[in-house]
Amino acid sequence: MGEKNVMMAFALEYFDGGVLELDERYVRWVVRTWEFVGQERTENYYPLHPCTDEEMSNFYPAENE
Repeated sequence: MGEKNVMMAFALEYFDGGVLELDERYVRWVVRTWEFVGQERTENYYPLHPCTDEEMSNFYPAENE
């Protein structure tokens, strides 16, 4: 996570395979990392957003499991 070019993608689906759509007025997704340096804890927040087609092209094709 210390590198500037780290990308991750997540998909949320219902158990039956339907796409889970969340209302952004009520639900926001963020990533929080923290570390201890000596006795002090530092936190970083990273907002998430839906991937663009260009961003998705940077990943290998998804596998069904």
